[in-house]
Amino acid sequence: MAEVTGIDHVYIGVTSLMVSEPFYDRVLREALGLRKNSFTLAGDPNIQYFNRHFGPWPGQNSNF
Repeated sequence: MAEVTGIDHVYIGVTSLMVSEPFYDRVLREALGLRKNSFTLAGDPNIQYFNRHFGPWPGQNSNF
C-alpha cells in the first residue's frame, strides 16, 4: 500500500455524495490507507480523507 504524506487539502465537488462515497472510500481508504471523517458545514454533508499526520480535530466525528 502506498503511503501518502504530502497532500494537505483537495476539495472535490460531487453531484451525489451517496453515489460517490463508495468510490472514494475504495480509492482513498482502501488503496491509499487514508482515514475518513464526516461532518456538516453550512448545512451540507462533507467527507474528508486524511493521513495519520493530519486531523481530525477535537469535536469532529471520526470514522477510522
